[in-house]
Amino acid sequence: MRTTILQLGTAALVIAGFVVLTLKGSDTGGFVALVAPILGAVFVIQHLDHRSDRQDEKLDRITHQTNGVLDEKIKNGVKAALAEREGTDT
Repeated sequence: MRTTILQLGTAALVIAGFVVLTLKGSDTGGFVALVAPILGAVFVIQHLDHRSDRQDEKLDRITHQTNGVLDEKIKNGVKAALAEREGTDT
């Protein structure tokens, strides 16, 4: 959500600056050349942030599957092995 607000704020400032320069009759070429990389960086940051969130979700799922499920399987295996050993020793 924070990156969306950053994007909207940056876009609003750029549009406002462009409109002000146009109304004053100033050259907007330099302004556009300055602002284009900034806008690109803002949108790239948002894309990377979204991608990072998706990766975090997948890692959480993998962690749960390996730690939660695997731990349970190990416990059940140890219980079965101990029960088998106790059954054959007596």
